[in-house]
Amino acid sequence: NVQPVTVILIFLSMYMGLTDALIVNCLVMFISNMYLGFGPWTFYQILSYSIIIFISFFLSKIKKFKNSMLLQTVFAAFSGIFYGFIISIFTAAMFSKTTNFFVYYLNGLYFDIMHGVGNAVLYVLLIPPLKAALIKYIKLWLSLTYLV
Repeated sequence: NVQPVTVILIFLSMYMGLTDALIVNCLVMFISNMYLGFGPWTFYQILSYSIIIFISFFLSKIKKFKNSMLLQTVFAAFSGIFYGFIISIFTAAMFSKTTNFFVYYLNGLYFDIMHGVGNAVLYVLLIPPLKAALIKYIKLWLSLTYLV
């Protein structure tokens, strides 16, 4: 359940914009599901990540949030749990043998917490090199546009 997709999508929505993050979201979900198998969960994954992308995009407009690695890390952790909750809303009716949503959700809560913890660790490890790579890319792109 520990995967860098959530962290990368949060980064993209904050630093590259909403459109880029949504495009990458769809591409990642379709490509990974081509390998792992398609199902109704593909749409739910795209929808769940899209909600997280929108939230992180709008939070990035708040200066205190954008300048605080701690707040961003807490949000990344929350996103793992929130992603699991959203997915559970959609999949409970299809895959649950119980009629009680909360029983279904609580059965998967351990994995959602691991997703959240993994997001927090990966956010701290990945964001500094991703920011450095983005700055390098922007400088290269700007220097190339001045040559034209």
